[in-house]
Amino acid sequence: MKRYLLAISILAAMITGAHAEPMVGKKLAVGPSGQPFCLEVADLKEFVTAALTNDTTWVSAMVKEDKCGMLKKGTALAVLEDVNNEDEEMHVIKIRALGPKGSAVVYTLSVGLVERK
Repeated sequence: MKRYLLAISILAAMITGAHAEPMVGKKLAVGPSGQPFCLEVADLKEFVTAALTNDTTWVSAMVKEDKCGMLKKGTALAVLEDVNNEDEEMHVIKIRALGPKGSAVVYTLSVGLVERK
């Protein structure tokens, strides 16, 4: 079930909420489908690949190793850096995710995010 939720959220993120302008400094929130995140850029690419190929063993291993996970709908975040080409609809961004127990600096995709209210 988790693999399907992850794959669906990635695909939904690719379809909706794309930003093609620089995002540094934007105050955003996670959209309704959730948002994949990882501690390292290389892990994010691997995590997304595993999800899109429905490799549940691979996805589970990365989550168990505390390399990656999913941010919940509505999680507040601030964009710290456009990591890849900021002119592309979907690229990697470095964010600070703000949760009830604190914050963390992680990497995610530039799609699937909404303006924070």
